Amino acid sequence: MNKTNYLKFMGYRYFKVTQGADQTVQLAKDDTKTNAAALNFGEFALLGTTGADIQVVVTAAAAAGLRGANTATTDFYTGADLANLTGTLTPAAGESVLIPSGGYAVGATNGVITIEASGGTGGDGYDLASGDIVEVYAYYNAGTGSGHQHDGLVVPATNLTGIDPISDITTRISFKSALGTQVDDTVLLIHGSGKYKDVCKMIAAACNAHPHGGRLITICDVYNGPSLPLVDQFDLGVIGTNIYYAA
Repeated sequence: MNKTNYLKFMGYRYFKVTQGADQTVQLAKDDTKTNAAALNFGEFALLGTTGADIQVVVTAAAAAGLRGANTATTDFYTGADLANLTGTLTPAAGESVLIPSGGYAVGATNGVITIEASGGTGGDGYDLASGDIVEVYAYYNAGTGSGHQHDGLVVPATNLTGIDPISDITTRISFKSALGTQVDDTVLLIHGSGKYKDVCKMIAAACNAHPHGGRLITICDVYNGPSLPLVDQFDLGVIGTNIYYAA
């Protein structure tokens, strides 16, 4: 009986933008107001929910914004206590605050993120000031959700239908739909510049890896395991993985 290897992709998406004094983050790929830098972020699996397997982090440009009473009390990156823990909760310049899931909303028809005001219900929000940096991370169990369909994919290598260069830094890998539709499931790899041919070589190596038959081979898992032997030997510099399931 012929067997095939299985290819595992774990989603990882990242977006960073410098805000004006505006509570909305234009992030969605299908939104007409999308910032061009966000085009590689991809889609949200669950629109209109606070879970959505994302983390929203605000880094203060200056001591001008205001965080809600229920936001984190330690810096997201350094773990150090924030400067102002009582009274007026104004983050100091350079401090990074994780916004609780109740402090933002994902648009019901697109992926535009609206961060609630600091004085909103529950004190989960943050009053953004001009120049503040907003970062959004999406990966399995990043937020309050328990994992959504865009967070991971395991597929038999025999389902591979194509590998297409989309740009200098993105390559689309297509597979027969898990639902049996005529539209492929796809994985968009975000990688180092000019690595399309190396992506093709890597996928070929994974499909034909020995001992052949039934092996589970992790192609990318940026958050949990950025160093993977098969990928590393091709020096791809993968920094993001967008997974799209056919409807």
